[in-house]
Amino acid sequence: MPKPEVLLIGIDGATFNLIDPWVDLGYLPVLGGMLRHGVRGTLSSTHTPNAMPAWKAVTTGKNPGKLGVFNWKNKTYGSYEAKTVDPETVGGRDIWQVIGDAGKTVAVVGVPFTWQPQPVNGALLTGMLTPPNSDFAYPPELATEILRELGEYRIDPQVLSVPAEEALLEEQMANINNRFHVVRHLLQKNKYDFVMVVFTAPDRIQHWFWPPAKAQKGTTLQAYQQIDWAIAQMRGLIDPDTTIMVVSDHGFMDLERIFHVNQLFANLGWLVIEERGIGWAEQLGVTKGRIKEFVQRLTSEQVGASLPDSEKQLLTLGAFGLDMSRTRAWAWSGGEVFINLRDREPHGIVAPEEYNAFRKQIIDTIESVQDNGRRLNVRVFTREEIYSGPLLEHAPDLMIELREPGYAMANHVAGTQPVEILPGRLFSVNGGSGGTHTMDAIFTAAGPLMEPRLVLQNASIIDAAPTVLHLMGLPVPADMDGKVMPIFARGSPPAEQQVRFSKVEEKLFEPESPASKQREMVR
Repeated sequence: MPKPEVLLIGIDGATFNLIDPWVDLGYLPVLGGMLRHGVRGTLSSTHTPNAMPAWKAVTTGKNPGKLGVFNWKNKTYGSYEAKTVDPETVGGRDIWQVIGDAGKTVAVVGVPFTWQPQPVNGALLTGMLTPPNSDFAYPPELATEILRELGEYRIDPQVLSVPAEEALLEEQMANINNRFHVVRHLLQKNKYDFVMVVFTAPDRIQHWFWPPAKAQKGTTLQAYQQIDWAIAQMRGLIDPDTTIMVVSDHGFMDLERIFHVNQLFANLGWLVIEERGIGWAEQLGVTKGRIKEFVQRLTSEQVGASLPDSEKQLLTLGAFGLDMSRTRAWAWSGGEVFINLRDREPHGIVAPEEYNAFRKQIIDTIESVQDNGRRLNVRVFTREEIYSGPLLEHAPDLMIELREPGYAMANHVAGTQPVEILPGRLFSVNGGSGGTHTMDAIFTAAGPLMEPRLVLQNASIIDAAPTVLHLMGLPVPADMDGKVMPIFARGSPPAEQQVRFSKVEEKLFEPESPASKQREMVR
C-alpha cells in the first residue's frame, strides 16, 4: 500500500457557499480538481454544528449521545451550571487510536481537542484548546524537534477579541503555513499509514468578515487559496496512489437576521428575568442602555469578545439572571432548549407528567414562528430523535435547527446568566459583518480508489471515520454510528470487500449519573 494510505484534511468551517463560486472563477484549482473529478458531497453536521461536538464526531464516528459533548459548554445534570467541556472527558476512541492499535502508523497535526497529547503509534501535535506553554506533542521529544527545526508550533489563540482584518489575516496565514510545514517535516522524516491535519483559518475569519457574494478578493478568499496551495504541496509529498479526503466540521453562511428564542419564551411567560446587582453595575458605568446598544450591534458570539473587560465580567457573572422559580424553559444560542423539570433541576417547576406535552407545545410554537409575515424554515427535535447512547440524559431536552438562510439564534445563556440581554423583540438585524454556522459540512475525495465524478447523497460527518477504516482494510468498531460511504471505485478492493466489524470493549466516560427514577422520568 502507498504511504500514506489516507491523507485526511480538515478545514474548519469550510462551505460550498464560498468554495463553489471560487472554483468556478478558477481561484481554487486543487479543490476544484477534486470536486470536478473525484467525489463530492454535503455532509450533515452535529446538532449543534459547532467545533467541539462536530470534530469529535468526525474523528470517532459517534453521535454526541455517546460522546457526552453537545456544544462548547454542557449543562451539568441536575444543576443550572454550564461547564466548558474538558476534551479528556469526552467518550469515544479517535480514528488514529483505532488505526494505531491495528499496527499501522499515524501522524496527527492540529486536530481540535486533542490536548493533552496521548500516546499514539506515530506522531501527534495537539490543536485547539491547547493551553499556552503546555505540552503539545507525542512523543514529547517531538516538540523539541519541531521548535528546533521550524522555530514555532502555532496553535489557535485562546481568546478571540474584535480583530483588525489585516491583523487577523496575517495571523491565520501564519497558522496555515506553520501547519503545512509541520506536516511536510513529518512526511519527509517518516512514513505513515494515516495522516490527518486540520486548518482552522476559514472559521476564524468567516465569523468576523463574511465576504460578499462571488467576492473576487478579500481576507476569506486569501485564506482558502492558501489552504488550496498547502493541499497542492502536500500532494507532492505523498504517493500518487494515496487517497486524499477533505472534510469540514460544519458549513457557514451569511448572517442577516437574529432570532431571539428566549425573548419568545419570555413573551409567552415561560422565561422570567430577575434583575440583580444593578446598582453595582451602574457604579462602573454599565447601564441597561449601554448593554442593549452592544446587543443591537453585535451577535451573541461577538458580544463577549467585544466588551471591555469590566462589562464582559458583569455580563458573564450576572448583572442579570433568570428567576428559576418562575422559568419553565430557556434556550442557548446553539439551539439547545432546557426544561426546568421538577425533581431534576434545583428549582424545577414543570411536573414530570407535563414534560412531553410541554415539549410538544414548544416544538409547535417555534416551528410556527414568522418573521415579517413569513414562516421560517425551522425544525425542533426531541433529544431522543437525534441522539442515542448512554449519555442521552445529559443532552438538551430539545434542539432547534434553524435552516432559514441568513438567520441564526441569539440569547445564549451560560447557566442562568444571559450573555445577551433580552432585546424586547423576536428578531433583530445582525449589526456585524460576520457569518454563522450551518449544518452543511463539505466533503471531497480523490485518488485511484475513489469513484470518479460521484455526487454523494445522504451522508454525515460521522461517516468519515468508518469510511477511512474500511478503505485501509480495517474493521469498523461495532459501536460507531457512522456508515461506510459508498464512494469507492467499481472493482476496487474496498468496493468489493464487505465491511467488517470489530467487538468493542471500550469503557465509555460516564459523567455523574442521576438516580434511576430520574432517568425514567424524563424519557
